[in-house]
Amino acid sequence: MLKLRVKVEDAVLQRIRMSFDKYVDRGIKAAAKKGAELVRRGIETGRSEWPELSQVTINIKGHDQILFDTGDMYNSIDVDKEGIGRYTYFTDVPYADIHELGLLLHATPSVPRREFFMPTTQGNELQEIIQAAKNEIISGVR
Repeated sequence: MLKLRVKVEDAVLQRIRMSFDKYVDRGIKAAAKKGAELVRRGIETGRSEWPELSQVTINIKGHDQILFDTGDMYNSIDVDKEGIGRYTYFTDVPYADIHELGLLLHATPSVPRREFFMPTTQGNELQEIIQAAKNEIISGVR
């Protein structure tokens, strides 16, 4: 049997690991940015599964764009780094979860469920997020 042992110096190996971690971190950040972009796009275009606004709500708002009134929620969607390779996309407005999950008062939906974050974790939108990460990692390695 013929063996050839290959040894990489520890310093070189450490630099390779750091480079790899940097590329993966950039890919995960790109994925989070794409997720935030898809959330904003969903708010801009609406989703077919969302219930229509009531006429009372349209009269109060003066328009029929769902999940958009002052723009505060839309503009609050952002990306945050939680650690190496850990990013989140989020909104910090206090009423976002009410729109995402709905609010039920007295057995009548006061605010119907209109998911705008959850769809980014499924189907084509999830594939767009994964592809954004892959593209960023590959572009950094070239």
